[in-house]
Amino acid sequence: MRKDVILALVGSVCAVLALAIEPATDDGIISALKNAEGNNVSWVVVFLALAFFGRHVLRQIRVEPSARKAAILVGVLLGVAWTIGQSISVADSLEPLWGSGVSTIVKTLVVLAGFSWLVFLPCGWLFAWNCRQKLRDHSVMLREESRISSLHESQVGSTSMFAGLYKQLSRSDQWINKHPRWTFGLVFSSILVVRLVWLWVLYPGVVTNDSSNQLMQALGLYEYSTHHPLVHTLVISIFARAGEALGNLALGVCLFGLFQCIATSAVVAYVLWRMRSWGVSIGALTAVYAVFLLYPIHGVFAVTLWKDIPFGYAVLVLMTVIIDAIRKPLQGRYYWRLATMLLLAGASVYIFRNNGPFVLIAGMVALMIILRHQWKRIVPIALAPIVLGAGIIFVSNAVLDPILGAKREALSIPLQQIARTCHSSELSSVQEQFVFQLFSGATCDEVGKRYVSWISDPVKNIADDEFITSDMGRFLEGWASIGADHPGEYVTSFLAGGYGYWYPTNNHWVALTEIINTDSDNEILTMRESGFGRITSKNHPELVSTLDFLLLKPNGIPVMSMGWSVGFLVWLATIGVAAGIVRDRAKYILSIAVPLGVLWLTCIASPVYAEYRYTYGLVTSLPLLLVISFARWRELHSVSASE
Repeated sequence: MRKDVILALVGSVCAVLALAIEPATDDGIISALKNAEGNNVSWVVVFLALAFFGRHVLRQIRVEPSARKAAILVGVLLGVAWTIGQSISVADSLEPLWGSGVSTIVKTLVVLAGFSWLVFLPCGWLFAWNCRQKLRDHSVMLREESRISSLHESQVGSTSMFAGLYKQLSRSDQWINKHPRWTFGLVFSSILVVRLVWLWVLYPGVVTNDSSNQLMQALGLYEYSTHHPLVHTLVISIFARAGEALGNLALGVCLFGLFQCIATSAVVAYVLWRMRSWGVSIGALTAVYAVFLLYPIHGVFAVTLWKDIPFGYAVLVLMTVIIDAIRKPLQGRYYWRLATMLLLAGASVYIFRNNGPFVLIAGMVALMIILRHQWKRIVPIALAPIVLGAGIIFVSNAVLDPILGAKREALSIPLQQIARTCHSSELSSVQEQFVFQLFSGATCDEVGKRYVSWISDPVKNIADDEFITSDMGRFLEGWASIGADHPGEYVTSFLAGGYGYWYPTNNHWVALTEIINTDSDNEILTMRESGFGRITSKNHPELVSTLDFLLLKPNGIPVMSMGWSVGFLVWLATIGVAAGIVRDRAKYILSIAVPLGVLWLTCIASPVYAEYRYTYGLVTSLPLLLVISFARWRELHSVSASE
């Protein structure tokens, strides 16, 4: 007991110091404390709250070893991310963490301990709660097995689709059980109505530079390019051509937005239907429904011409089908329905983003490992979407003969590392010659001036793609040579180039509400002749301005702004994974955490440090992940195969 009190006091002191110390300087611990605003009564309140809550959490996890270990691991992991991310965010360097020697390192360790404690407390409480729920799950499962086994076989087949976990079902439960089709229709129609409101407000839809480039390809004004997924461009072309035939390209864009609203609403209704069939409680389903209904980013993205939107919802369906596959034996009609959905969702993931193949392959490998005892049944349906997706890409490339995307697009990390080193360090004559050849005749000084830590486009756009493609070995040799002499710059560049994907307190745009025309005369001419305006919602400028401030860019609003932070959503996913493992749902959690982890890793390798739309597949799947981790749902294999 005394140890708990001492640990709670020490952890709370470190947490207060971590919040009070200025991270942008490389001052030692004494200097940092002198500069901190310590004469503030709010710190006393924070300290007491943390100390009392800490003692309560330590008491709870003392009897739950799995919760304690998971909380410590997640606390340290996210505490390190918080400490490093804060230094990168404020100083664009790791120098404040160790710059002045031992005293600075002591300050860093105190800050790290404080941040880790701040993460450990809520995680410990959540994980201990999950451990208690695990025991309740077991008793409920035994009662449910007894109830199902006592029913006649025909009754099981008719009631298992929406069977609840509770004996006493609420009226809403009973209505849903009796009217599953009506429930599906109500969910679908309500979400669709809200998204149609967004389409009306943002008519004809959101078109960014990337989208306008695809529109030009769809209209035959540009050559097809693999920079954007060809299948997505072809889908856009159906609606763009229709608008062109009607004399108004804006109408074609609006029709595409309508199609996307319908498709995404149907996906949400399907996922909620499947979750209900697992026995997920009404409360958890309502929370998921509310997220997709009310979270404004989902509404704006539904009317935006980005490949990330169909990809994000395809990932959500794929994760749902994976859980379905693990949940029950693969047999009968259930097997063929599952195979069909896996084929459609998996192939869509493969073709709608260039990193889709990596995500799909990771998911299928994880699924085959988990269901290795049914390998004869799972291997064919797991390989089928990979083969179909690859076949679609091969045929579309063969027929359309597109311009291949530049090799440098996949080399943002090494190009940024070289540029940062040019910016801050001296290179040897041989290395300078390599840089001169790599960057199309630019000197080291010129390359260094183009370096921007959070986006690689200024550097990437002057890289000589022919030099990289023709001699990849020479490129790797030159990159490794510079890195061997300046490893610190390479590490800092890597962290600065992707810290927004794991540090929650970042400030980056999330959604747009404008039609953005590029500098191309053809594009501007085509847009104007087709009825496009520069601002999407020409008829509602004040309304859109208000929505921008309140719903799309709430960066100054405490707590609420976290919902727009990629890093914070990744933290939630990390905590969810740990919570699911603590609750003995590792096979379900890891089956979707592995592909989502691969998606996250490919985002870190992208040109931008925190691009929300790149992680949209993780955003759409996060509610599913949290339901699996925290909600009560039936994991029985004794349900009917005809479910």
